[in-house]
Amino acid sequence: MSTIIIINPMKTTLFILCSLLFTSSIWSQTILYKKGKYGLSDASGNVILKPKYDYMAEFVNGYARIELNEKYGFIDASGKEIVAPKYDQVRDFALGYANVELAKKWGVIDTTGKVVVVPEYAYAIEFDFFTGLADIAIDDPNEHTWGYNIHGIMNSDFKVILQPKYSSVKWVDYDYVQVDMYSKFGLLNPALEEIVPPKYKNVAPIAPELVAFLDNGLWYLVNRSGKPASDITYTDMNYMSNELAKVSRDGKFGFIDATGKEKIVCKYDEAESFSEEKAKVKLNGREFYIDKNGNEIK
Repeated sequence: MSTIIIINPMKTTLFILCSLLFTSSIWSQTILYKKGKYGLSDASGNVILKPKYDYMAEFVNGYARIELNEKYGFIDASGKEIVAPKYDQVRDFALGYANVELAKKWGVIDTTGKVVVVPEYAYAIEFDFFTGLADIAIDDPNEHTWGYNIHGIMNSDFKVILQPKYSSVKWVDYDYVQVDMYSKFGLLNPALEEIVPPKYKNVAPIAPELVAFLDNGLWYLVNRSGKPASDITYTDMNYMSNELAKVSRDGKFGFIDATGKEKIVCKYDEAESFSEEKAKVKLNGREFYIDKNGNEIK
């Protein structure tokens, strides 16, 4: 006697929303399990796919993962095998694409089974929600025996827009990309131009048009094109707060604006970052507040 397992189509809200994109309904599909094999029937109990797979997952976005002889593929809601079980691993379809693994390398297929990204990457390709870009990694040819990877960037059209060459890539503030080359850091601007080479202890975007990097204990400022934004260096650098960033040089504190200009000269013995249009400072033993023009607030 067959055991019938009902799929729960309300597993997640995301699943419900994605399922509405498909004209072919899967709400009435039932997974069959008989003599250790999986198949499919319709709402009336009619067998539409005789049990033949070693495993069948729940339907996600109109497709179900199948396993046969430790290889994986996909069927659609009608029971049609759209991808034969030939991959070592597969991930569920999302927005018409699925990650697949073959010989320990990852690629991407579409819902027809067509390969849109050849399996050659070290990790599954996952796109960042905010940028729409993906970190991709391949074996580092210079460190292959140690298992290192080098990283690049792919866009949502599956086009490689930054060839893999860095130890890591990381999206940071203002759409900049922080890159690492064996624990030395650099920065790419939003156009993926290298404006700070990866050879510094620290680097960070301070504002949309302003970047700071740390070299031999001093912070230098450059603009989005990588050109110097100031000829002044600082021993301490903070992020923008109320359009000004607290900085320090020669043991004194002041503030720079989003272009790198020292808006409030470094003369205070102590200073806090701006909050609600004012900052608390200390000068010659006296504590008081200043506005964003450096005027004392009475």
